[in-house]
Amino acid sequence: MKDNVDFTQLGTDLIVDMEAVDLTENGQQTITLDAAHVESMTDADNTLLVNGDTTADSKDTVNLSPADGWASAGSQETVNEVTYNVHSAAAAATDDTVTVKVEDGVECHIV
Repeated sequence: MKDNVDFTQLGTDLIVDMEAVDLTENGQQTITLDAAHVESMTDADNTLLVNGDTTADSKDTVNLSPADGWASAGSQETVNEVTYNVHSAAAAATDDTVTVKVEDGVECHIV
């Protein structure tokens, strides 16, 4: 089973105070994010953790909107014994920096 959720198609006020997205289980899943939605769905830290499956037959994917200037920080961070690759962008409306930390092994693309 493959599921896709494009957060960029939702209103920016529909999801608030979310700290993490868990894509584990249920086969391959893909989410698409942009800086405005990450900013609106997270708390004041503007950081979203994404966990997912990393095995070849059920690897999850995170797509980041290229218009936001997403950049890989080129670093990893460990949170609760899970290693994440760090990506950041500036939210256009506020120029605040938003961060998406994607579990190491989960596909992440700027598309």
